[in-house]
Amino acid sequence: MTTFSRDLKLKNQNNSILSSEEEDSKVSVIESIFAGIGSGLISIPKGVFSLGATLMDLGADTNKAAEVERWFDDLTTLDEKAAATTAGKITELLVNIGVPGGIGFKVGKNLAQKALTSKRAGNYFRVGDKGGKELSKAARKAAELNTKGRVARFTAGAVSGGIAEGVFIGDVQQAGTFADLLGGPTQIDRSDTNDPARDIINRIKFGTEGALFTGMVGATGKTLKALLRRDEALSEADNAIDKTLDFVRKGVVSTGKKGKDYFRGEREAIGLKRADIKFAQRVSRDLNLNIDGMFPFIKRTFSQNKLEGREQFLKLLNDALVEGAPKYVRPAGKQPAKVVFDKISKSTKKKIADFMNKSNNDVKVDTTKLANIFTNLDLMRFGWGKMFSDLAATMSEKQAQKMLKSGSLKKFQELFGKKFKNYLSATYNVFENKSIIPFLNYTPSRQAVDKFITSLRNAYGKDSKGQYRLPYEEAESYATKVLKTAKAPKRFDEDARVYLPKFYTAKSLASIKKLPSYTKKQTQEVTLGTGLAKDKEKIVKEFLGKTENPLDTILASTEKISQVTRGNQFMSNLVTSSQEALKKGSRAVLYADEDQLFKTAEQFKSKGELFNTNNYRQIKIKKSEQAGLFHQANGKFARREIADAIEDAAGNNLDVPNTGIVNNALYQNLVLLPKATAQMAKTILSPVTHVRNLVSAGAFSAANGIIPFLHYNPKMMYNTFKTLDVALPGSRAQAEAYEELVRLGVVNTNVSLGDLRGLLKDVDFGAKFTAERGMRGIMKPLSKLKKWTEDMYTAEDDFWKIGTYTVEQGRLARAFTNKGIKDGMKVKNYAGEMVDYGEQFLKEEAAHIVRNQVPNYDYVSEFVKSLRRWPVGNFMAFPAEIMRTSTNIVRRALDEISYKVNVGGKEVRPLASIGMQRLVGMGLTTAAVPYGAVKLGQTLYDITDEELDAIRRYVAGWSTNSTIVPVKAEDGSFEAIDFSRANAYDLLIRPIQTVINEVAAGEKDNDGIMNDFIMGTMKSFGAVMQPFITESIWTEAIMDITPILGRGGVTVEGQKIYNPKDTPGNIAKEIFLHLGKAQAPLSWQQLERLDYAFGPFDSVQLLRGVPGKYDPRGETYELGKELLGFLGMRPAKINTERSLNFKISKYQQGKRNAGQLFTTEVLRGGPVDPVDLIDAYINANRAMFSTQQDMKLDIDAAKTLGLNRVKLSDVFDQRMSKKEFRDIDGGYFRPYTIGKGVENRIFDISKKIGAPNPFMQSLPTLIQIENILRSLRLLKGQKFPKITNPLKEIERVQEQATIGTINNAQASIPESNINQANLMGNNQQLIPGTGLTPTETALLSPDEQLYYQKQRGVV
Repeated sequence: MTTFSRDLKLKNQNNSILSSEEEDSKVSVIESIFAGIGSGLISIPKGVFSLGATLMDLGADTNKAAEVERWFDDLTTLDEKAAATTAGKITELLVNIGVPGGIGFKVGKNLAQKALTSKRAGNYFRVGDKGGKELSKAARKAAELNTKGRVARFTAGAVSGGIAEGVFIGDVQQAGTFADLLGGPTQIDRSDTNDPARDIINRIKFGTEGALFTGMVGATGKTLKALLRRDEALSEADNAIDKTLDFVRKGVVSTGKKGKDYFRGEREAIGLKRADIKFAQRVSRDLNLNIDGMFPFIKRTFSQNKLEGREQFLKLLNDALVEGAPKYVRPAGKQPAKVVFDKISKSTKKKIADFMNKSNNDVKVDTTKLANIFTNLDLMRFGWGKMFSDLAATMSEKQAQKMLKSGSLKKFQELFGKKFKNYLSATYNVFENKSIIPFLNYTPSRQAVDKFITSLRNAYGKDSKGQYRLPYEEAESYATKVLKTAKAPKRFDEDARVYLPKFYTAKSLASIKKLPSYTKKQTQEVTLGTGLAKDKEKIVKEFLGKTENPLDTILASTEKISQVTRGNQFMSNLVTSSQEALKKGSRAVLYADEDQLFKTAEQFKSKGELFNTNNYRQIKIKKSEQAGLFHQANGKFARREIADAIEDAAGNNLDVPNTGIVNNALYQNLVLLPKATAQMAKTILSPVTHVRNLVSAGAFSAANGIIPFLHYNPKMMYNTFKTLDVALPGSRAQAEAYEELVRLGVVNTNVSLGDLRGLLKDVDFGAKFTAERGMRGIMKPLSKLKKWTEDMYTAEDDFWKIGTYTVEQGRLARAFTNKGIKDGMKVKNYAGEMVDYGEQFLKEEAAHIVRNQVPNYDYVSEFVKSLRRWPVGNFMAFPAEIMRTSTNIVRRALDEISYKVNVGGKEVRPLASIGMQRLVGMGLTTAAVPYGAVKLGQTLYDITDEELDAIRRYVAGWSTNSTIVPVKAEDGSFEAIDFSRANAYDLLIRPIQTVINEVAAGEKDNDGIMNDFIMGTMKSFGAVMQPFITESIWTEAIMDITPILGRGGVTVEGQKIYNPKDTPGNIAKEIFLHLGKAQAPLSWQQLERLDYAFGPFDSVQLLRGVPGKYDPRGETYELGKELLGFLGMRPAKINTERSLNFKISKYQQGKRNAGQLFTTEVLRGGPVDPVDLIDAYINANRAMFSTQQDMKLDIDAAKTLGLNRVKLSDVFDQRMSKKEFRDIDGGYFRPYTIGKGVENRIFDISKKIGAPNPFMQSLPTLIQIENILRSLRLLKGQKFPKITNPLKEIERVQEQATIGTINNAQASIPESNINQANLMGNNQQLIPGTGLTPTETALLSPDEQLYYQKQRGVV
């Protein structure tokens, strides 16, 4: 009997490949993990003594190693407890190899360090070095040696770590190697012989892999550290590896290409701008309420006079808003300059009041509301003055003289005077009312269109007959082009830009006649207010929809003023901070000139640090002056990417057309636009998502050690609610506080909404408008409702962020106070700077925590943001932020634990307790709560681990590696809650669960844990990447219905959308409905289930025409469970019987795929080597075994979940033969059988090409292998055996025979290999009369016997 056959028979004596102890284990996961730590530590000395005993066995032919191992195995029961769960086994292995490997790495690295120290001492500086040239040369040599030293230290550490792993590993065969999975020279030898030499070789293999793995992991760790920690230094790199690392780092970190200093300043400027806009929105909102109070909706709806009166009233208010010239004042002394707006004059107020009294003679004017309106206008003027004052404060007299052409402040003063009114009123509907849906864009009134067309035709003149020379249709095309190409003001002192024909811009008909005929109708860009005749300019402005509404003026003008003010502040601060950094000997963002850049470079190079001046260039702003304001960065030097960013922000590339597929109209309309609307439907327009958004955001506070309803008391919750900026009763009561939080970057940074806003901006057909305006325009008829849902989505996120900010600020204050730290004392802030302790420090520190430890769209890397333009992925910014903020939570906690402050000469640790709270909160939120939820479900419903494993096999595919909470319905049937759907931190848990599942699936397979661990790790990486690479909502729907490159009418889950044999009309209807579901708002399917569950009303069913409690599939729903669905916690029924049909379909497909592995190889039409045919047969059976084993496990799970044998038979009898079902159910493997049709096809091909029939040549070997495979059992954990192709062994023997080693080679053939010569009967006597050997007579079919008889001439 072959060794292979003996193995199978021994294994098949048991019903299960798992031990009875393991089957009956009741050891908890936590206990098993701790036992794994202890057992792993004990395995370290076990490995050392076992190695020593093995060496003794090798020399003295004893069996001491087995005795040593038995002694250690009997020492404690920790190893048994560790082996009771998959998590325990993994822990034991990692401790066993990690501890000695880590120590070995450190020892080797230190030894290499000592060896390199003396070499450095002799090469850094030589006696006689003189001058800067030699110093620079020494510095370069130092850098070179540092690089080589790092490699040497790392290599020595890796080799030492590998040796330690090989020496200290407790059980090499149990651990296994990577090669057990992938094959190769380090694959563990698991032969049955007790061979000490084999054990030592196995240890060498394990240690070799350990060194390579240590190098790989270490290199990955070093790379990650470089990506996270090296910023400016890495950016200065001049070698390909570091440049590649720098490129990757800039793609994944929040700061991107700009660097942390630039990014920090930019975020501060953006925060100020957002606060400005929030202030304007608050004033505009109050103003609108008062105006509506003056003109009630009902009255203006049914009265044309009231409607026209309101428009005139708005125009008067708009004129009052921008009346007068603001005053520029520079007080004496050190007081900063200010810009002051006078209050609206009494004469203007009287004029407006008189108008109202006259136009509303049938209604009494509400003087209180009118007074409130004037107060709002004055408040906005005050806000503008404050912004201008901030701008003026950035310039001293000396700076101003450098910046202004005139060398004085005269031009700057003019900016706030003469040009102010025109600038603020340069607001047009064509820019403000943009929509990504073309027919919702701004359309001029018919009157404005006719007036502009007439003006165009008049400008071109009339012929001798008095007829217009410019046809109406041509004039109309010019008008259309003006609307499409109009550009909003980009500079501080300019108006809108439009493309007009040259004949229209000419000053007179005479000047038109002087134009060459071919240029008269050419268009050119014209900036309004710079030369166009006043009458024409007025007509063009009316055509563009010049705003006369104070509400629009407030919002648009504030945005423009803030853009210039905050941008100038940012640049001023950047210049100042750069010069301060240079004084301290640090790197700067901006360098004043080339000399300063090169001097700084030499200083850093002299210290042995990199500073590559080739990475820098001069900043060149095309339009550096804006009404006397010169761009402060113009002419300075910066890193190339920063120079690019500054130039882009200044408008250098404003008129450069966007290229690429993202800007292709077809791609935008067919991919990006539907992707945006689908994501909108599933977020801001989904009631269910709103509830989940509010509830799940609480996990971010909990992960920071802030427990909802413990740290969040009712009073604080109420104050937080009052701060929210959303139209709900009681909110917006603390608007100024909210504006401060906006400035600090704490609120209004929802990640999913940020992704959506960015996508909406991408599909704006190139027109520049804010994401908020784009959101307003996408569904104009329902814009107010939609805007409210957007505000609600933001408020749900803001609620927890404001609460976290408040709690963090409070507990920081208490911690510092308790340690005796008072206002004014020096403490270190989050940036590592020493600052004064006080209220501002606490605010900045708390804001920093929220910005960096709660998902924030502002901190998503540019690369991840760009992924939204791809047809794959949904809300990819969110998982990216989960990874960033989770890392930051742990990092912050560790920093807090070690944070020190000197108080009265004594060092104290004020934040240690907060750091511990944060670590505990992170652990509870990410691990303990999900684990506890699962165990709670098992305890409450008395569900065993075996039943939980069975449930996992029958949940939806996307939930396989989720955290599954098992429950039972009232009738005792099983249900499952996918806890991962409600867990914001599931991304961190899922990879771990994936590894555990993979190791559990492969346990007890004689291949060791390592191969399953590596496979699980690879799959876990796929789980992490899934949000970034899976199809988007819209793309998935498109692929579902696409027949050729898509899934052809089948969903990802395998559900049919349409029947290809159906009528074209019905197919089109089903396709339309399927695509509609992807775009459907309001969580339609969940609301539909809720409607079925809510008995008294049948609204959805009435629409369908089939009211009642049963859905089209006959399912019913419970109200309580459907309400839990709003929290993402709806129990899903485990419909085992229905799911089995899908599993049987998968099984049948698996069988077909297995067969194709054979037929594809042997039916190609050319000659086939019998060796290849045997390989294909083994490979096909490997796939067949995996398919049948999965089906067997599914059947066992169905039984565990209560499906009796009668129902099982009913399901399977319809899909497969009873014998096939009985075999699989009984655990018997049915090998792949080569059908008669395949045999005949092989015969035909061989006959056609005149080659021997490989099937007949291989037939006895095939029969022998099939007979052996039939003894395989489909047991849990059983792996398909490694079968050596017997024909390859014969080839090897024959090859060795040719070089005179045939006898030794024959003797070396292992017992498990099949001798083909014997099988084919070459050494047997032929039976007289038949011409066949006894083997051929016994094993071959009549047709096959006939084949050999014909070959031998018997027949």
